[in-house]
Amino acid sequence: MSLRTLRLTCVCVAFTFANAFVLGADELGNERYRMKSIAKTVSDEIEKRYYDPNLKGLNWKGLLEETKQKIDNAKNVPEMLTAIYVMVDKLKDSHTHFLPPSVNVKLKYGFEAKPIGDDIRIYRVRPNLPAETAGLKIGDKIIGMNGHTAERYSFDDMLLYYRVLHPLPSWELVVQTGDDQPRTVRLNAKREDKPIVLDIDRLSDFWDIILEDQSESEEERTYHTANFDGGIGYIQVREFPVNASFLDGLADNVKDSKAVIVDLRGCPGGAVDTLKSFSGHFLAETAVMHKMVERKKIEEITAKPKKPNFSGPLVIMIDSRTGSAGEAFARFFQSAKGALVVGDASLGRLMTSLYYSEEFGAEKIVYYGVQISIAKVVLPNGDEVEGKGVAPNVICNPTGKDMREGRDVCLDAAVARAREALHLPVSEKKLAEMESSKN
Repeated sequence: MSLRTLRLTCVCVAFTFANAFVLGADELGNERYRMKSIAKTVSDEIEKRYYDPNLKGLNWKGLLEETKQKIDNAKNVPEMLTAIYVMVDKLKDSHTHFLPPSVNVKLKYGFEAKPIGDDIRIYRVRPNLPAETAGLKIGDKIIGMNGHTAERYSFDDMLLYYRVLHPLPSWELVVQTGDDQPRTVRLNAKREDKPIVLDIDRLSDFWDIILEDQSESEEERTYHTANFDGGIGYIQVREFPVNASFLDGLADNVKDSKAVIVDLRGCPGGAVDTLKSFSGHFLAETAVMHKMVERKKIEEITAKPKKPNFSGPLVIMIDSRTGSAGEAFARFFQSAKGALVVGDASLGRLMTSLYYSEEFGAEKIVYYGVQISIAKVVLPNGDEVEGKGVAPNVICNPTGKDMREGRDVCLDAAVARAREALHLPVSEKKLAEMESSKN
């Protein structure tokens, strides 16, 4: 989760897209100087603020010198940026990252994809962009990208590299629709020449920057609630916003529910105070949700009961994009309160972090930033979600066909489980599906 008291409000234009790839000797030398200075600042900030003063036993000063050497040997700016990113990534910490400067060109391919089970599937295709032109469809499986196998635990890093650190004007994808034979698709990016401003206030998590288009549709901004037959309430939590009382209104919309489904699919995390406030609706007594282990102290995160208060069955939905505070909620109620978790394994990114803005230069100012974990999160039973994720009690993942046809089979499964918990009738077909999905 991110405690975003300090925010990187603007990562502005640092260099042109063209110059990122083709620079004269003098300008390349200037960029080396800038990037080595940036590497030093990033290294110093992490050394000063990271929750573990021993930096996980790494030779941090040696890594900085190694990074400077890589920058000296780099042929272009993307290689320099990658060197800094790799230095920070040695910590293998989900909430500690170098936030590189933006460029004044955006390359758009027109699709988003994410892990679903063991597959990587396209879940959004934007109109009038290369992906749609090439015939890519929602639900298509991505087998390979630019010569590399698309795998669950490395796909986000792949997107980060090709979209942020080393963008390419064209991509080659190996994709498969349903049971069709895999095919190779070449996408030539649509280039948009305009200043790019990355507003960290709009980011719930660092990994939001791997999204091609950070603008959201009205549907994507809306938090939904519903009341299903049998007294089953549904609350969709897109994130835990800074306004700690915001989610209370959603709970009030389903206040008469006998069972509640909390949908955390796609929820990247958010503010600790909001997590505490929302959790209170599902607690009968004050409880320690987790501990934050900082450099010099350990802080207990405690939630108190509040109204409306739900004492009935709780079903929590997660997927491969559930992270941070979303994982904290899911794992606490799964382990401590017996909530049933339905869906896909979560991200495994649960730390507490802050964003810090930085800049370098006088006439030519480079704006960049760094996200740093200031505490690790430990559950009351000693478990850590970081690097592991939350394993669902009931595995549920849509097929490509489900996705194309807009069927929310996992919500159906969650409703069926809630009905079962309330001893309400469930169809024979759904019972069979539930039996086959037991973990």
